[in-house]
Amino acid sequence: MMPLHRHYSFLQEELDFSPSFSLNPSIRLRANAQFGELIKSYGVFQMGSKGYKPAALLQSTFDFVASKDAFLNFFFLYQYSSMSSTEEVEPNDDIRPALDFFDGLSLSDLQKQENIKSAAVEDFADYLVDNFLLPFRASSMKTPQPTPASLSSMQSSTPAGVRQRVSLLRQRCLIRDHHRCVVSRKFDRSEARKRFQKYGEDCQDDGGIPLKDETSDNFQYLEVAHILPHCLTAVASGDTELSEPKRTVLQILDMFDPGIIHLIDGPDIVSPLNALTLTLDYHRLFGEFQILFTPTGKPYEYRIDSTELSPFLRDPLFPITRTLTLSPNRTIDPPSSRLFGIHRAIAHILELSGAGEYIEQILNDIL
Repeated sequence: MMPLHRHYSFLQEELDFSPSFSLNPSIRLRANAQFGELIKSYGVFQMGSKGYKPAALLQSTFDFVASKDAFLNFFFLYQYSSMSSTEEVEPNDDIRPALDFFDGLSLSDLQKQENIKSAAVEDFADYLVDNFLLPFRASSMKTPQPTPASLSSMQSSTPAGVRQRVSLLRQRCLIRDHHRCVVSRKFDRSEARKRFQKYGEDCQDDGGIPLKDETSDNFQYLEVAHILPHCLTAVASGDTELSEPKRTVLQILDMFDPGIIHLIDGPDIVSPLNALTLTLDYHRLFGEFQILFTPTGKPYEYRIDSTELSPFLRDPLFPITRTLTLSPNRTIDPPSSRLFGIHRAIAHILELSGAGEYIEQILNDIL
């Protein structure tokens, strides 16, 4: 990846990707045209040196973000600050100098044009992978699970307050999801054992159906899974400001659904809105962005599918349509369709660009 321009840090600190952000119509037209030309010049099916398709990654990201003006602004200011000879780039600068920079390439020889265009696509794709997709994926499997108090001292990496909130979250999700995995409908084995010890063979599930009528393979241990990673908490306990990597992730995340970061701000990320009950296997697949939820248009109903292409690895259960269960008296929020939407968008980007395999290789090497 091309090293960042020394004045590029303002992008992580100053740019406002709020819902009100928009480009001047004439600038938007130029930016769209130049972005499209860069993608076309590189080729969406062209494989990059790192084993994924940079242009496909940029195009699919652009297709899935809601705030396309913010993405174009981010893209062209990144290019200008990284590739031009300008000494200073101010936070309030518009992207016209960046657009002029690319317009000026027509005066260069053809080979130089192609080299600069290719570098622009590859560099920004690498930036998105290194600073958004990779950390997002790496943190997606780190949903803390409740543990006995006697083990809390062994888990210094997870603050006690977080463990308590996750423990309460798990209880609330199990109640809301009727102690069943939202994908497989397997019943929680631990809860089944408690009910058997208390009621014997008369024990029932949350709907009043006798548990003895179910086969043994319909009971599995369940976990709470966050839709967006738990570690995206905007301000961690005791912290007063964001780290730069987290700020970058949140700013890019907000382009997908402007204002979404307020839905997962602080302790709110440990909320039933951002969680669902899954078996251990489905939790892992969901965290790897290999399972996605697509709304059908009916209330709380989703078509659940897998991105797995291998016929012998693909779960025959998929695709399947499920209606999410609600808690008694609807006192516990259902999972947010907005958060499912961001998870689904990232899953598609990883699949369409091939960046998912590249990221998994990196994680396998370091974990």
